[in-house]
Amino acid sequence: MLMICVVQIADAQTPPSGKPLTITKDMVIQVPADQPLVYEYTVDVSGLQFATPAEREKYFSGLKDEIVSYRFDSRANTVTLLLDKSYIEKNKWQAADINHYFAKRAAYMKQHYEVHEHPDTPEK
Repeated sequence: MLMICVVQIADAQTPPSGKPLTITKDMVIQVPADQPLVYEYTVDVSGLQFATPAEREKYFSGLKDEIVSYRFDSRANTVTLLLDKSYIEKNKWQAADINHYFAKRAAYMKQHYEVHEHPDTPEK
């Protein structure tokens, strides 16, 4: 069991600076386009505020689709993006394609975030 955890942690990639990727206030995430594409990236989400830890978990669970899922680390305040390797390889996606996907998805992510940031507000 410990070996599996070590492998998962080792697979998550951060940029050469050693810092996780960031998510902008407009909910845009970008992977490094000047590096080989990997299937796990760590993203610093410390700038995102949620009413409760349960809302945070619900938010990231609600973003999962056929391309990416998310694993939250509350101690580090990061999320690991888990890209679907078979989808990426089948469609021959590169970093630019992933960045385009996240740019197109940002509006949905922002709207979804606003609902979880203020759960008493009715969905628009």
